[in-house]
Amino acid sequence: MIMKAVVSKTAFFTSCFLGFGLFCCSPGAEENGDNGDTEDLTIGSGGAATAAGGASSGGQDNGESGGSGGTIVDQASGGAASSQSGGAMNDEPSGGSGGHDSGSGGSETAAGGSDPGEGCPFSGMVKYQLNNSDAWPAEVVGLIEDAMDEATYYYNCYANLSKSITVNYNPSVPTAEANVDGWLSFGADQGYMQVATAMHEVAHTLGVAYYPWAELMENGRWTGSHIEQLMSSIPAEERDPDQYSQRTYITGDSQHFWPYGLNQASEYQSEWSLINHVRIVAAMQLDKQAYIESRP
Repeated sequence: MIMKAVVSKTAFFTSCFLGFGLFCCSPGAEENGDNGDTEDLTIGSGGAATAAGGASSGGQDNGESGGSGGTIVDQASGGAASSQSGGAMNDEPSGGSGGHDSGSGGSETAAGGSDPGEGCPFSGMVKYQLNNSDAWPAEVVGLIEDAMDEATYYYNCYANLSKSITVNYNPSVPTAEANVDGWLSFGADQGYMQVATAMHEVAHTLGVAYYPWAELMENGRWTGSHIEQLMSSIPAEERDPDQYSQRTYITGDSQHFWPYGLNQASEYQSEWSLINHVRIVAAMQLDKQAYIESRP
């Protein structure tokens, strides 16, 4: 079993339906599923990236409200930053450990992460290991590694978040799913073994839709100040071209956020779709931490 962190730039317990349309999940995440500490939080400006038209990505849903997870250190990207994760999974982790050590893209790391690459404004530590991948079809191993390598590249390049994720292959899962404990599963449909689906699920492992979540939504709009600062500061040239993506606020329900939640295929429009997704996940984590610290 090896931990993988991204260096390649190319390329829930609730059940989630990741479609090329909407990715649906049934509710049922646990509260207070805290899976990490936050420390040394700062806000800064993030580096730019070249916007390139992205391939279509399978839509996804998130889980419900539970505990925030992940670690944030010197968080920022294009304004405010924050990390969060949520979503829940329905399948139990399959098999034991004993990951796969031949990867397409990415690099091996014995303990801790690896440098996400030159030119990255941040050095995140989001890592993954494959669970019992010797039993997976070879094509599945390659597709999942490519998706996770690219997903963790963006997370590690555009935020200083930390998370260790165990990736499973479970053919009974309709699409893909993940929870704040760090378990992420892909089903048999290879159409979902791509970067946007992987990034959506990584967000769940970091705390998206976990407590505090509903507490920071008012009439479907996120109320945290870090998100407000971030969304107001992203320049037009670092946004997707549609009018919806120009908004200066984030909306959501018990399981999703928009824009840049990568909940549907249409949300993956360019590289900025992926970069802004990471920025928002990071800023949400700061808002969640601030909320928790404000409680008596």
